[in-house]
Amino acid sequence: MEIPPPYEWGWKSSRDHFADDATYTDNPPDGPWFPLFEPPRANWFDVYFNSEGEPEDMGSTNYYGAGWYRYEYWWNMWFYNNPFVPNPKHIWLDFNIDPVGPYPYAEFAINWSTDLWYYEGEPGRPPLPGDDETLYIGREIFPVGPGPNTIDFWIPDYNPEWVSIDFVATDVVINGWIWHECVQTSMDLAFVITGEEIPDTVRNHYKTWLFEYQPFEEIVFVQDQFMEDDLQLVSLEFLSNPVKKVVENDTFDIIRPDDHLTWYRAFGRDTLIEVEYVNQFESTTVVIDYVEWLLVPTQKEGHAPPENLDHYKAYNIQNPMEFPVQLSLEDQFDVMYGSPEFIEVLWPRYFLTPCIKNMEHPQLFDSVTHYVAYEMIPTRYFPLPVATWDQFGSHVLSVLESMWLLVPSKKRVVPPCDPPTIGCPADESQNQNGVYTTTTQWTADDGNPGNPAVNLTSVAVDLAMLPPGISAANVNF
Repeated sequence: MEIPPPYEWGWKSSRDHFADDATYTDNPPDGPWFPLFEPPRANWFDVYFNSEGEPEDMGSTNYYGAGWYRYEYWWNMWFYNNPFVPNPKHIWLDFNIDPVGPYPYAEFAINWSTDLWYYEGEPGRPPLPGDDETLYIGREIFPVGPGPNTIDFWIPDYNPEWVSIDFVATDVVINGWIWHECVQTSMDLAFVITGEEIPDTVRNHYKTWLFEYQPFEEIVFVQDQFMEDDLQLVSLEFLSNPVKKVVENDTFDIIRPDDHLTWYRAFGRDTLIEVEYVNQFESTTVVIDYVEWLLVPTQKEGHAPPENLDHYKAYNIQNPMEFPVQLSLEDQFDVMYGSPEFIEVLWPRYFLTPCIKNMEHPQLFDSVTHYVAYEMIPTRYFPLPVATWDQFGSHVLSVLESMWLLVPSKKRVVPPCDPPTIGCPADESQNQNGVYTTTTQWTADDGNPGNPAVNLTSVAVDLAMLPPGISAANVNF
């Protein structure tokens, strides 16, 4: 099928479509054509149960809400699956139980939300403590022991919207994978031909200025590709302006002059993730550990409010390495100063991921663009007052000096599945309403990433670190 420019076509994530289905073939256009089914979802869990039987999470991924919930007997962690449908459900797990104390003990069960929860429960969440467990939770108990454990289980009558792992344990560390598949279920996709030009996804560079410290107190719920977290915001300290960047013969103009960002110092969960990224300056792998800033879309005096601008979490980069450059920067303050600022050294300080705050939007505006914040040497001292407005209120900022350059960057994908026989589940960053964030808005999966004969364009899912032998599947459309 030929679609003339500027139109686009493809399979778009959807829960509201009619009489369409994603298919693939290795013999286009004659076929035969085969349906694309929902691939298995995968979730990593890692938890320490202390001598009191209380869980301390050590890096589980893509779970609902607060993570571990205490029910009448069990400790439970929920994972979103797929919408309720009358198709069988296949669940399988591989995990280790490692004794770490004098009285190691563990019981295990698989939970799921029942069909009655689909009809009577509260949308957007699993049944929680206080809901009727006998009506809304199905449970199957399995014998487990120290060392490796493998569980294989089917729910024959329907695919529940939520599945969970349940433990009663003391003095053990438990970690492993749960896979859950809605068998032979068509992907939640709608065929779309747009009547608009291909959207411009080019983003600004930003020059970031330090201003006089302003105390601030707020707790916000933030979701990005790595985790869900409650961030404690304690101060407001930086402002990012769109900036024109010139490197030798390459000029990067300001694309969206009304986009500004204010930086709030944040405290949240620590992490330890290896990230590979590429931008104009470097292609490298770094380790990020803790979040230090939340960047909030901001309107600056004399400008319209920003449109379709994401929030960003700034993670600290361990052991950054400086490098020499020759570039000039000119933002709105430099125009007032009377000349561009010339930079000689850059030092990568933070890796920025797009995120959603307090579930204010169903999805990211741009899940592809990340930023690396580089400390600049030398800096420019240029004190001036600036009025801004963001979601937390109005501020008069006393700007002091330039500090960081934000460079649009692309996070590299994980390697192909190896070996493909493990199932290669296409994991995604999810929120409690079942909204998924990937590196692309057009998603599908042929269910067989190990088959090179499938003739489809391939885009890999961005995913946080995985243990050896596990990797993300390719996403195809």
